[in-house]
Amino acid sequence: CQMLLSRCRSLSEMKRISRLLPSSNGSFLPPSISSYSNPVETRRPIFHFVGSLFMENNIEAIKEYLSSVHPYINDRRYELWIAGRVDRKENLDFLNHYSSGLMENVRVFESPDSLKEIYEQARLFVNPALDSAGVKMKVLDAISNGLGVVSSADGVEGLVEPGGDSPICICDSTESMVTSINRILPDSSLCLNMARKSQLWYRDISDFRFP
Repeated sequence: CQMLLSRCRSLSEMKRISRLLPSSNGSFLPPSISSYSNPVETRRPIFHFVGSLFMENNIEAIKEYLSSVHPYINDRRYELWIAGRVDRKENLDFLNHYSSGLMENVRVFESPDSLKEIYEQARLFVNPALDSAGVKMKVLDAISNGLGVVSSADGVEGLVEPGGDSPICICDSTESMVTSINRILPDSSLCLNMARKSQLWYRDISDFRFP
């Protein structure tokens, strides 16, 4: 009798292996976070997204957010900050299709040398991903940098099981994302509490011990 022991980088990967190889002994091995920044209570309701701005999946996610979520955020002080690597100017052409009125509270940081100051000024992190593939490292980066996370279900696929218990605010539609952001973003104390709970949660699930 031969037993296959699998160390899986995402929950979905572990489930796929278990379905294909029922005799396998799979376990979820989360990516490690080497250090955490202490969450702080920020004054301005800034929402942050980070991702390579030449990748089609990130572009489509930003388009969906700008069209279906961004116009319906009630807080007049709200800003959306988008940061990501750009390999040529044409990467940002898709933003030209939006009106100046819609984009007046959107800031784009092209290929920033560091994300540290951007993370420090943001209140929440958004991940409106429309597809799923493994663990979304951008979510873990946000948590390690002291931000709470509002995400689509696809945005945390591989990290949080459907219906699973986590402090990440998971939205199954753009409508629910609008509702969640309007509830959470104006409350700096709630955002701070989400960030603290997220760090404690991930410390707990990533405290893996090999048998």
